[in-house]
Amino acid sequence: MPKGLLAAAQKDIAVVYDRLQERLAAHEFICGAIGAADFALYPHIAAGAALDLKANPERHPAVLRWLKTMRLRPEGQTDLIVTREWWRHRDNQDVDTERINWGSFRLEWLLASGQADWFAEQVRQHKVLWSVGPDRSV
Repeated sequence: MPKGLLAAAQKDIAVVYDRLQERLAAHEFICGAIGAADFALYPHIAAGAALDLKANPERHPAVLRWLKTMRLRPEGQTDLIVTREWWRHRDNQDVDTERINWGSFRLEWLLASGQADWFAEQVRQHKVLWSVGPDRSV
């Protein structure tokens, strides 16, 4: 990870946690009743802990309550089991885990965070997984 990237991510995710905190302080789920927004956002927010992008317990108690509620639901338990099983057998997966597919929004964020030179070096070292790769036949 390039210098400064984790700090930038922690700063930016805090804004997301702050907005979720505001919403979840008054509602059990994102839109009141459980819905698609909860299921769409849950895996991304849950993955934050693995990337050292955790919610602050003093500042985001409602976010942590929501994460726990989602994790304890049958869908959350299934997600947890499947995720742990995948990681247990990571070496046997038919997935490229050595390169990163930054995607358009993540790449925009990376570049806006001042990491253009680092990203260019990652491209040169073939550490970027292109969804639709550059046409090398030209």
